Amino acid sequence: TLFAIYCASCHGPEGRGDGFSAATLKPPPRDFSARPWRYAVTRESIRTVILDGVPGTAMASSRAAIAPADIDPLVEYVYR
Repeated sequence: TLFAIYCASCHGPEGRGDGFSAATLKPPPRDFSARPWRYAVTRESIRTVILDGVPGTAMASSRAAIAPADIDPLVEYVYR
């Protein structure tokens, strides 16, 4: 549910980078199903991206938008 609320518009309902907003984003959103990922991925690196965003991309900081209690479940969902 959290992924659907906060992430699916860009990353798509299954995390494949094909959300309804994806076509307008440059660079496009990450496809979480593509393995291996470009960089080593840890829970902490995912948390950092969610909280701080990625400069030069549409991945903005979500620090103010996502409740602290929702961060860990969202990190686990993306990590899996």
